[in-house]
Amino acid sequence: MHVQLPLVLLCVSFALASLNARAGNTACNQDNCLRAVAGTQRGPDHPATASADCSSYLQTTVTPPPVTVYTTTTVTPAPSPKEKRQGSAIPSYASACSGAARYSSACSCLGVGPVTITAPTPTTTQTVTTTVSSTAPTCTDTSTDPNNCGTCGNVCPEGTTCQNGSCSDVECQGQTCDTGFTNCNDNDNCYCFTSSFGTGFCGQNAICSGLTACSTDADCGTGSGSICAVNSCCPVLIPALPGVCLSPQCANPAKKLLRMVKARSKQHGTAAFK
Repeated sequence: MHVQLPLVLLCVSFALASLNARAGNTACNQDNCLRAVAGTQRGPDHPATASADCSSYLQTTVTPPPVTVYTTTTVTPAPSPKEKRQGSAIPSYASACSGAARYSSACSCLGVGPVTITAPTPTTTQTVTTTVSSTAPTCTDTSTDPNNCGTCGNVCPEGTTCQNGSCSDVECQGQTCDTGFTNCNDNDNCYCFTSSFGTGFCGQNAICSGLTACSTDADCGTGSGSICAVNSCCPVLIPALPGVCLSPQCANPAKKLLRMVKARSKQHGTAAFK
């Protein structure tokens, strides 16, 4: 007597169900739901299809919370996994199953149980824009820089150079009272003096009695911009302080002031005249 294949598969399904029951697996219920799921009335290949459907339905994917990645730091929120079922709804052929519990029971009879899969952690990228304020330019050389001559921000007129912190239209050579001083910067009140370093600079002539005695520029006061001129025509009252502090700011005077400056500059008792 020949036994048809569908009947054999149905018998195998019920045999598996019986074994599960004997093993204490009470989740497998032999009911109309199981017969609808595992039955062969839909063809000999249906049990394999039913198993695949059960696997899809009972598969659960755990998706970790997103991780936000910044250009400067990575922030990982506290783990609180979210569960998402990958499977579709209960198949239409299992209409005898009144809900998820009964359908899951039928699937367990087929040897298909819940499976949890952890999905890759999703990431989002955010770009953090940092604004850096520009800093004002600084000056480091006030002795020869024509844009910062003597003091920061003091720009020498066009056609002049910065020499020892003084804007000058001529290259001053260090001169002394004995040799006489030469005018510089086209200004009758400015002369080529000698600094305490032995270099020449164009400085404003001034009355000796009002000048500060010095040995170096530091004696003229921090930030004053004055230069210590030695070998001037001013008397040396203290040997340790042989120079006088003169201003190197010798811009060309306005024409209306030339006559007044010229009359004042050649009086005796000044740094340029005895």
